[in-house]
Amino acid sequence: MVIHTCPVTVLRGGDWLQVASECLVPGDIIDLGSSKLSTLPCDAVVLEGDCIVNESMLTGESVPEFKYPLEKRSEFFSKIDMAACTFKPFISRHMVFAGTRLVRVRKTESAYGCMATETPQENMRATAMVLRTGFCSTKGGLVRSILFPRPTKFQFYRDAFRFVGILAVVAVIGFAVNTVNLHSLGVSASTIAIKALDLITVVVPPALPASMSIGMAFAVRRLIFTLVFRGYVVVQKQSTKQHAEVYVKGAPEVIKDICLPETVPSEYAAILDDYTQKGLR
Repeated sequence: MVIHTCPVTVLRGGDWLQVASECLVPGDIIDLGSSKLSTLPCDAVVLEGDCIVNESMLTGESVPEFKYPLEKRSEFFSKIDMAACTFKPFISRHMVFAGTRLVRVRKTESAYGCMATETPQENMRATAMVLRTGFCSTKGGLVRSILFPRPTKFQFYRDAFRFVGILAVVAVIGFAVNTVNLHSLGVSASTIAIKALDLITVVVPPALPASMSIGMAFAVRRLIFTLVFRGYVVVQKQSTKQHAEVYVKGAPEVIKDICLPETVPSEYAAILDDYTQKGLR
């Protein structure tokens, strides 16, 4: 998933050349119709021709997406945010993303010329311009989020710490007032310290933060973690049965990894590809 290298037909210096996908840079013009290109190595915008791609690796959706070529005099590049992880529908309909699979490519007469071994009549291509590669691509952003996840922030957790902070302010005010009163009564410094610290522990219970952390941990454990499944998971337990049943909805490519190997039909991959090409997924 992380590292994918394949040969790509790219336009360099006016000639179409075969290069490794790791040599692609933003601005390169590539041929999506190449027979050696099945899984896209970069994010690119379709310029000529059209294609159908399987984006289940990124989105979990099993329905293939149709990608249209960019219209002439389009405002595409003025509206696109290259730093964004996702794009609006009017932008993504023209883009193919790294990690997705080409299901069908329809070529058209290309304006970028033909190879030296081709005749003008054979100059049929589906071209796209590279926008992002490597960890800057959509797939790369997904990998980064898995390797370096952002800390989870809950509104309840922040409000709870604000509440503890307010209690701490009240405790400090009470500590100051209590210290002044006890000192005016001639109480010894050691007794004042003990009484003041006792007041702080009464206002702010030491077990409160720990109790909140334990409660949050148990709440999270009750949810099913579905990153591996890349889909929705429902666990059902009937009172009349001794075992629980798990139902999964998501990308069919991951079902084979979830199920026991001996329960997966041998023709599973072939049937899946056939359904995808027919647009039945």
